[in-house]
Amino acid sequence: MKISKTTAGMVSKGECQIGQSGTLWIIQRELSGDLSRRYRFATESHLEQAGKPAQWAQRVETINRFIGPCEEAVQKAVPNSIKRPEGAWAILGFALVFGLQLMAFVGLLYATYRGMAWLSLRLGRSAYERAVVANITVDEAGAATIPVLATFTGVRGLPWWYAIASNNAKPLLVIEPGGIRFRVVCERERRYGEIECVDVRQGRGTVNLNFTFHGSLLNFTANLGAVPLAAYALSLLPQSVPLSARAIAAKKAGA
Repeated sequence: MKISKTTAGMVSKGECQIGQSGTLWIIQRELSGDLSRRYRFATESHLEQAGKPAQWAQRVETINRFIGPCEEAVQKAVPNSIKRPEGAWAILGFALVFGLQLMAFVGLLYATYRGMAWLSLRLGRSAYERAVVANITVDEAGAATIPVLATFTGVRGLPWWYAIASNNAKPLLVIEPGGIRFRVVCERERRYGEIECVDVRQGRGTVNLNFTFHGSLLNFTANLGAVPLAAYALSLLPQSVPLSARAIAAKKAGA
């Protein structure tokens, strides 16, 4: 940015190179006039390239005139020696209000963060306390309802932790004599002959049973939260259901 002073006023000029072709984007501003009662302000921008005429020229010009203070303000004016710094007080008041609003906003964010963390901890602790073998319920038909923490629908071939749908509000996994019944978005059933493989995937605070099905692009995953519960759920599956090496190891670890 270049700033120069002329006999008529002041001129500022800025240049910015665009791309690698040597094209310059030039913005020039001029302030002229007597700079007291009447002045002119002009802004011009254009593109320049070596060996070519200037392109895309745009010019905006305004002429302003200072009339003076209102008559009422002149009558109420006081000498400079006793005039109060109203501008400084206004800036100080604005800064004070802005500071208070900023403090209130930061406090609200902090309270929201702490509150959500506390709520998540309480809900998560309550859910993990229910993820035990003793909470499995079996009805008269022999269907075992597993206390799962969450259920997911994934896509075959993508990472196991990737899901296109999830349910941690009302998840469901029931191991029945003829197959499994589960709910992610809606309740569905799969016969044991449709299950291609059952895998176990573990992460921080998660122990997941992953079911893949013959001829299906989508799979089903249930987070049981604890290895003993996952091992017991695997033991409820018939021997005809294929298990991965990780599932076999988890089943032996919980035995």
